[in-house]
Amino acid sequence: MGGCVGLSIGFVFGTVTVLTSGPGPKGYMKTVGQYMLQSGASFAFFLAIGSVIRGDEMRRARIDMNRDGVVYDVVEEYKKRYLK
Repeated sequence: MGGCVGLSIGFVFGTVTVLTSGPGPKGYMKTVGQYMLQSGASFAFFLAIGSVIRGDEMRRARIDMNRDGVVYDVVEEYKKRYLK
């Protein structure tokens, strides 16, 4: 998901850059392709970090509930606690 969004944004920014300042020695396709790959990789990386953090929050919520000895519906408790 992050890679697709990053590729799209890279295509837009790369095209704008090529149109405003020229393609340079690499040519149009390589310049736009480089923008697309760089933005796709970086956006996917940061989205993956966010997914790991969010998954860790969910795991911590489940551990906290189990520690109290009370079994709750984990999704509903998570929504109450974090998605106000």
